Amino acid sequence: MPSAPKKLLIEGWRGLPHSYALVNEFQILDLLTRPEISLAHHDLEYLVPRWKPVSGLFSPAEEARIAGIRTPAEGERFDAVFRIGGRLDMRASPRAGRTVVFTTSEFRMIPKAYTFDNRPIAATLAENDTVVVTPSNWSREGLLVSGAPPERVIVVPHGVDPIVFSPMDEAERDQLRRAMKWDGFIFVTVGAGTKNKGIDLILKALAVISKKHPQVRLMIKGLDDLYSSDKSLAIEMRALPAEDAQRVGNLLHYRGGVAPFTDLAMLYRLADAYIASYRAEGFCLPALEAAACGAPVICTTGGPTDDFMRDDFCLRINSHLEVLADCHGEPGLRWEPDLDHLIGQMLRVIEEPEIRRRAREAGPKFVHGNYTWHHAVNKLLPVLFPQT
Repeated sequence: MPSAPKKLLIEGWRGLPHSYALVNEFQILDLLTRPEISLAHHDLEYLVPRWKPVSGLFSPAEEARIAGIRTPAEGERFDAVFRIGGRLDMRASPRAGRTVVFTTSEFRMIPKAYTFDNRPIAATLAENDTVVVTPSNWSREGLLVSGAPPERVIVVPHGVDPIVFSPMDEAERDQLRRAMKWDGFIFVTVGAGTKNKGIDLILKALAVISKKHPQVRLMIKGLDDLYSSDKSLAIEMRALPAEDAQRVGNLLHYRGGVAPFTDLAMLYRLADAYIASYRAEGFCLPALEAAACGAPVICTTGGPTDDFMRDDFCLRINSHLEVLADCHGEPGLRWEPDLDHLIGQMLRVIEEPEIRRRAREAGPKFVHGNYTWHHAVNKLLPVLFPQT
């Protein structure tokens, strides 16, 4: 006789272009395909009052499935609670015997200011048996530095939807680029535009390489509603020497609005290369998505992308660790990519077509074979429901 489905309550965000909400929703879509799981969802309050829910990121059918998850009944008990969103709360849930909390440690530590009660996470975890899930080994190290017990911090990587994030036939790609007047060599970067994303380094590098390759272009996909990415970009542009700012401004295309994942995937497919010159990340999901679409990736060495980037579709930027004296009132660590090496890697991907050809084959094959959301949920389920 088949066993009853496991009851799972997710406490998290939906309808928001924030990484925690997106990870939650992609995992939800996979969980809803599994008859062994009975799912309920409780929406946590957004961190910032001006954040508003949006629609159109997923297909209408997917958004209906995500929105249609039932809410928990008052006093209802569950086999596990999975918390992903809100201010970091590692307390054990009174609704279940097992609590699993998702978080990331971009700066190799968890500041007290991130937590719901302004306490070190070590103090809260000492009072319970909550398990912590994080998406990379770099992030796990930060949790351990902050006092989390090693046996209770589990790496569950993120993934991609292989139907959405996949390469395009090369002839079709060339035809579409001509129709869209995407001429030249197109670099793409996606993210908040904050200092830890390294957009300042990309702008400086573009000013240099465009003198040798004037056909180069940079497409930036920001998140204005969530992070005011347009304002961050304007600050970095003003920091450039006037001549460089004018040169870069003529080569730069910016999109800051909310776009469906199908549009984002098209951006990756049409790009000639993706850049992730980050200083601090918990995972860097856009780099994985770009590789899944066949774009060669240029990314920081030493951080979370070391877990999933491979030499046959990635060019790494030499980087060194720096102490960040004030990370919300506490010291942290971040990577500082070498600007000259970033410039060299950008020149390589322009001047060596074999790099791009190899990445178009190797990236999708590796990502689809190892890093889909189905892979991610397969690793998450044993954490939520360990064998007894």
